[in-house]
Amino acid sequence: MESAYRQCDHFYLHNARKVGTNHDKKRSADHPNRTIGFTFKSGKDIPNMLQMFNHNEVRKYLGINPPRDEHAMIEMIRNRTETKWTVALKETDEFIGDVMIPTIAEGYLGEIGYRFMREHWGCGFAHEAVSAVIEHCRSTLHLKRLSATIDHENVQSKKLIEKLGFTLVAVLPESNLLGRVADVAYYSRIV
Repeated sequence: MESAYRQCDHFYLHNARKVGTNHDKKRSADHPNRTIGFTFKSGKDIPNMLQMFNHNEVRKYLGINPPRDEHAMIEMIRNRTETKWTVALKETDEFIGDVMIPTIAEGYLGEIGYRFMREHWGCGFAHEAVSAVIEHCRSTLHLKRLSATIDHENVQSKKLIEKLGFTLVAVLPESNLLGRVADVAYYSRIV
């Protein structure tokens, strides 16, 4: 493994797949020393991933058939082809969410997505992680534009993506959102 790191604000990209930053557990200007990192999914992440997928508030915004048991979770991980990072607390290496680029079109446009365990919503982890992946998309993947597709009822996610510089392009009523019908907000930004 290369030991060279490229600093990007206070994030560090390791071999273009691992990212980390210093942070506390709760988001606050008074707590600038929290710790998260990006790693690859492993078997130890499955219990927390299942907890995330089976939480009613998280499931509300996921596709029609997210995995509910360990076998289905393993199959989902095995069959994924997107670029994906697992977000974990550095101190404990505990899985708290993931950020993904499920599709890249012609090396120009990427779609970004993210999911976090309910108890980590509102803590700033999603902002930190998605910011790092946006920088990775610019500096390493050389994408020019990113899009995000969000359930229109998911107010927190829309606020996050807008805070990260995305602009609402359209809201399509009764659209296909990962296999279920929902009003869908489409966002876009230049990387």
